[in-house]
Amino acid sequence: MKKKLEKPMYAVFIALLVVAFLAWKNMDSQLSAYKCNPDPVIAQDGDSMFGIVVANCTGNVQNAVDDLVEKYGFTEIYPGQLLWLSSKP
Repeated sequence: MKKKLEKPMYAVFIALLVVAFLAWKNMDSQLSAYKCNPDPVIAQDGDSMFGIVVANCTGNVQNAVDDLVEKYGFTEIYPGQLLWLSSKP
């Protein structure tokens, strides 16, 4: 009797693992999402990338800062510099 129950139990266990993985992937993408103002930002004296992102984005601002640094390849900005912020749905 024990051997007849083993196969269905494995199938249920695998199905639960798949459901848990899919739920985790969906939650991970929702937690990493951010939305920024699509208009270009002109850096002012004393601005930082973090400050600009906080003022112009909602959601996961740390990911927005990381993506902005990756996009421009630097962290130092200068007054008058034009920055385009992106969104990550």
